[in-house]
Amino acid sequence: MRDDELISVIVPAHNAARTLGDTLDSIRRQTHRALEVIVVDDGSRDRTADVAAAHASEDDRIRLIRQENGGVARARNAGAAASRAEYIAPVDADDLWHPDKIARQLAALRAAGPQAGYAYTWFRRIDIGGRVIRASGHRIEGAVFLRSILFNFVGNGSSLLLRRAAFDSVGGYDPALHDAGLQGCEDYLMQMLIARHWRVVCVPEYLTGYRALEGAMSGDALRMARSKCAAFDTVARRVPDAPAPVLDAARALTRAQIAVRLGLRMRRGAVTQLRAALAADARTAAGILVREAWRDGCDILARHLARIAPRPARYRPHFLEIAPDRQPNPPDSPPLAGRIGALAEQEEAFFVPAAAPPEHLHAAARRSV
Repeated sequence: MRDDELISVIVPAHNAARTLGDTLDSIRRQTHRALEVIVVDDGSRDRTADVAAAHASEDDRIRLIRQENGGVARARNAGAAASRAEYIAPVDADDLWHPDKIARQLAALRAAGPQAGYAYTWFRRIDIGGRVIRASGHRIEGAVFLRSILFNFVGNGSSLLLRRAAFDSVGGYDPALHDAGLQGCEDYLMQMLIARHWRVVCVPEYLTGYRALEGAMSGDALRMARSKCAAFDTVARRVPDAPAPVLDAARALTRAQIAVRLGLRMRRGAVTQLRAALAADARTAAGILVREAWRDGCDILARHLARIAPRPARYRPHFLEIAPDRQPNPPDSPPLAGRIGALAEQEEAFFVPAAAPPEHLHAAARRSV
């Protein structure tokens, strides 16, 4: 791998003055130095542009673009259009990168060859101070389109390093979700579309810090569920041969999960989501209800026990204080793990490389999950 391989880093930012400085610091600390960093101020009304300008005055790799508010997809696309590298690294303005993130992803993408559309890393969820809350990581690689529909194994948009050819092949990020009032899953939608004709590689280390802020878009569970279902609808339109049983199972999983989370707080909304889940795939919905109810019950019991016998507060280290290969407790198995495993056996039959025209697909790829 050449140390002078240019990487285009795209930072969409809307009213992100509180966190943008830390994000830019983590980008500037990358061990891979050949970066162009494009901050796209998406109609901010705070000091976002001032923060970006201050960093640009100290580091000539950084430049600022300003536009009227148009949503994260348009901001990322504007940054990509203004960039010039073969590889694109998006990062939200409240997330962090380990210093070796880009270097390790670039090495992985180059080793995987030209059919690899993107590389992703595992991530640690962090709070406003950058302290680690928990970790998430699942290794799913190669031909992954069917499994990517059933399970968003990447988990956030800041973990990606994209090959520009793959990005361009799907038209970049789709702003239609934002225009329909369903912003939130633009990165997940693009991941699914790319995976139809490109392979995926994982860097199995915790190189991304994904910030969970109160009031953030990703914290609005109902809105994110609606956004995810709208993304599935888009996949169905843009990939007509995507197996309907897989899409139905994904819709049922999403709606059943949100029905459990809404629970008694929003009883009417929970019932609506549950009915939609059962209509999409009753077997999947029932399995998810049992799984999620059990998990929630365990959480309630744990909180009750903590009130009875409180434990001393545990020190939570900063994201950058932990080596990226340090493993936390084993992560939970993904929902529908058995079906995800079954789909792995069908992926190669369904996969059509980007250089080849989509032709007749093996019948096994159309089987129900």
